[in-house]
Amino acid sequence: MQQQTGIIAFSYLPSDDGQHAIVEFVARSRAAFQPIFADSTILTFEKGQVSKSVIETALQKYRKGFSLDTFGTVMP
Repeated sequence: MQQQTGIIAFSYLPSDDGQHAIVEFVARSRAAFQPIFADSTILTFEKGQVSKSVIETALQKYRKGFSLDTFGTVMP
């Protein structure tokens, strides 16, 4: 079986004003995220690298009450 190298799943929520989106991308390789990391217009966080409270505080500016407990992609 060939291993997938790109984005294999995602979840998103629109911001409260409808002008932005909160998106979680899933990939098997960190390399798949390089175009996203390279784009300075995109605010990025890596789960496990940044605390949950930092992520939630930053994203609550875009979506009131945002919580990582109720957001994310479920993979089999």
